[in-house]
Amino acid sequence: MNVENETVLTAEQSVIGSIIIDVKSLAKVIDVIKAEDFYFSKFKEIYIAILSLFSQGKAIDFVTVLNQVVNGSDINLDESQTKQLLFDCTQVTLTSKNIEYYAKIVVDASKARKLKEIGTNLAFDKVNFENVTDIANKTISELYDIVFEENDKKLQDINSIGLQVLENYKSSEKDMENRSQTGYSKLDGILKDMS
Repeated sequence: MNVENETVLTAEQSVIGSIIIDVKSLAKVIDVIKAEDFYFSKFKEIYIAILSLFSQGKAIDFVTVLNQVVNGSDINLDESQTKQLLFDCTQVTLTSKNIEYYAKIVVDASKARKLKEIGTNLAFDKVNFENVTDIANKTISELYDIVFEENDKKLQDINSIGLQVLENYKSSEKDMENRSQTGYSKLDGILKDMS
């Protein structure tokens, strides 16, 4: 195994280990890292199991993750192998405080693999004057998806924001004079009297 893969392996183990050690650390990375970002399929399946437990509102710890992986995943490991895998993840992880750093390594490695795949596909596509525009557009689109995927999650269309604000005003049963509520009833009363 090369150094890059060893680093990715350790980072993936540390993400899983951090979540098992401290379930609150999942909140720091759940919007950052996707199951597809994991290179090693066994850690991908464990992360999917963790997300499944989370989405069901169930506890996330060594025992529940073990049970979910053994009974509800596509991983071909028996219970003792899965126990060892989870144990290794927690042993590699010195602290859960660095989970965001570990996740960044996993996500960046995933982006690097996608870029290599785009480059390989581009090298082997038969580019000629008839299809150059199509291949260029496809490549630009793939690159855009890699570079801006995390920003797309955070951005909202201004029209939808405006419609949400308008709907909030319409559905509010408050009087029309005081549309900005501060959350402090005394201050809201003063502001209402001022308008």
